[in-house]
Amino acid sequence: YTARTAVASHSTRMSWLVPLSLVLLVGVVMGAGHILFVRWMQRTTAPEPIADRASDDRGDEALIPLTMIGLEVTHKAWLTDDHADLLRGTGRAGRFVAELLDHFVGFHQRRFGWEGGPIHDAVTIAHLIDPTLVTTLPMNVQIETESPLCLGRTVADRWSVTGLAPNVAVGLDIDRNRFVTMLLDHLSALP
Repeated sequence: YTARTAVASHSTRMSWLVPLSLVLLVGVVMGAGHILFVRWMQRTTAPEPIADRASDDRGDEALIPLTMIGLEVTHKAWLTDDHADLLRGTGRAGRFVAELLDHFVGFHQRRFGWEGGPIHDAVTIAHLIDPTLVTTLPMNVQIETESPLCLGRTVADRWSVTGLAPNVAVGLDIDRNRFVTMLLDHLSALP
């Protein structure tokens, strides 16, 4: 069961989103995950897919480039109490986000001992705005469907051990400073 099959299954049920130009899978890679965000828009140019035409289990061709940004990346994209304080004085939206961060950052500090809280979904949007923020590598990605212990686990073949062609661009790292600057600039500009 491939990541493309999962996307084809979801996009068939949500035909009103088509045509898709890119699908981002977040919260996956080394552990269980699911499709969290789908970007839909009319294509102005035809981007090259990550891999050659791949067929899902029903024989449908999937030509949508897939990018997967896992927790290994989003856990590097965190905000702190200082960021919340900066946003607090920027307007209504800034105050609202600061209050959310008070809870979210505090939870991660207490629960995990982290300096801040990861901002998973914002990484997805930031990647759509600036694809150079996240370093990716083409890999073959499969979704485990047989194991009773690992059902739904996303398996990324970073070292090409399986010999299968890459079918997903997998996020490896993020330029955290650029991400935080972009996020704070956008949030600070809101009323």
